[in-house]
Amino acid sequence: MNADYDRKPTRQQWPHPGDTMLQRARRLAIAYRQHLNTANPTLCAALDDAARAYGEDWICGGLITIPDDHHLTYAEAAEYVGVDVETVKQWRKRGYISPTGAREHLQVRGLNERGMPTVLAGEVKHIADTTRRNRLTKTQA
Repeated sequence: MNADYDRKPTRQQWPHPGDTMLQRARRLAIAYRQHLNTANPTLCAALDDAARAYGEDWICGGLITIPDDHHLTYAEAAEYVGVDVETVKQWRKRGYISPTGAREHLQVRGLNERGMPTVLAGEVKHIADTTRRNRLTKTQA
């Protein structure tokens, strides 16, 4: 028997521990796309066109970056951090568990031009990361 063959491979720790499986898949898909674009820009452009035709243009432009002080509606905030709109609303109503263990609530920071409540992108990202870390800690305990 070959001892190396029977040994389980060791895996590196994922560099973004709070990521959901969907976020991991998206990060990997974007990395593959970037390499394909370097190796064969024509083929990459054709695949980008196909992705856009299906409404999946998130992969074509890379990762979305929004300044922390940018105001987002609940729907925009949900899309930004990859959760359901109802989750963002619950962070506002019922709150979330902060890193200190206290229950805190997402604060409305203003209204947009249509009168819809807005929240800050940085706060939403912080809450999503905190919630994912808390979930990760619970599953490892």
